[in-house]
Amino acid sequence: MTDPTMPQTVEAAEAELHDEHRALRDMVGRVQAAEDVITLAPLLDELHPLLQLHFAHEEYPGGLYDRLGTQAPQFRHDVRQLVDEHFRMLSMIRGLAVRARTPGDDEPAEILDEARRLVAWLADHERREHAMARAAREDLES
Repeated sequence: MTDPTMPQTVEAAEAELHDEHRALRDMVGRVQAAEDVITLAPLLDELHPLLQLHFAHEEYPGGLYDRLGTQAPQFRHDVRQLVDEHFRMLSMIRGLAVRARTPGDDEPAEILDEARRLVAWLADHERREHAMARAAREDLES
């Protein structure tokens, strides 16, 4: 994942993840646009491994979280919280996919609502990551 020719900075780690973030935003947009659980289930099945790989890249030694934790130690607690969210998000996606394939009579609307809450959580998670990286870069530059 990490390009050994790139400087080991927070900014470089963010750049390495740029294409993944764009692809994930497209996929998450498709999840948000799903109008029924029949459409939603395969999208969640596709999203899960993409997010799993992306989260591994963020957490990987030399990845964004490693660089934040070593170069901006004031964010270590926040990084731990983001890592915990990775696990919870992946569990939520897997559970929603299972429920979407075999929903009860009154459950499809609830499943779609939960999927939209997941999308909002992912967007907030990414926003906090970027804000933390921006703050770390600013601290390191000053």
